[in-house]
Amino acid sequence: MGLTPLEMTGEKSDPKVVKEIADLMFMMDNWKKGFRTWCEVGEDNEWVYNEFLEDITTHLQPYAHALTREGHINYYGGQCLMMFAFNKVEELRNEFK
Repeated sequence: MGLTPLEMTGEKSDPKVVKEIADLMFMMDNWKKGFRTWCEVGEDNEWVYNEFLEDITTHLQPYAHALTREGHINYYGGQCLMMFAFNKVEELRNEFK
């Protein structure tokens, strides 16, 4: 599932779309860094992970659906983008196990 933005959009994609996907992936990394500051070692941080998931499903998922619906990325690319985002939550969870 570790596709690059270009692989998610296809070789003939508009460079602006490829950059948009790269920016979204960068944004997910930044969100993870931000949510990391809310976590505490040895504490139950499940509420933080749930907040992170809620932000993804509220903000990123509709946008990924729109990109797919409008043909900017294919279905597989949209799924990979969402998996990338959800994996950020799991990475954060694993940091505080």
